[in-house]
Amino acid sequence: MNSTTVPAHQKQAKRTLDQTLLLLPHAYPFRFLDRLIEINETSAKAVKTISANDFFHVKDNASASALSPLLIAEALAQLSGLVMASSREDYTSAYLAGINNLELKRMPRAGESLHLQTETIITFETMAKFLAKATIGAEEILECELTMALNQAIKSRG
Repeated sequence: MNSTTVPAHQKQAKRTLDQTLLLLPHAYPFRFLDRLIEINETSAKAVKTISANDFFHVKDNASASALSPLLIAEALAQLSGLVMASSREDYTSAYLAGINNLELKRMPRAGESLHLQTETIITFETMAKFLAKATIGAEEILECELTMALNQAIKSRG
């Protein structure tokens, strides 16, 4: 498999978007990826639209409803986990093992769409470090490094 980026809707022989999202151990309301745009062996892009109806909003200094930076990091971790687990059949999912150098530039508010992107920095046997970013339009609002660990599938004993 080459490492060129293929838009998610063009992957015929690969998993569908729905199949790829099933690799996440999350369900509503804790799945923070609304749309997978593209994914390959080392990177991915997705969108999370922030709704005023989401129950997990916080109030920022301007008393407007906003999404917590840790939940943005969780969305980026979910996307990074998909990068790790989607190309490996011997693993069921990936888990967030660490967050480093998280820098928040501003809080996203209800009605805004976060464009999430993650790219592998280094990979070990069952762990990887990612550079992850969230943007709104051209404005970068959050950047962090995420360490992810794979969860090995339990094979049935027959």
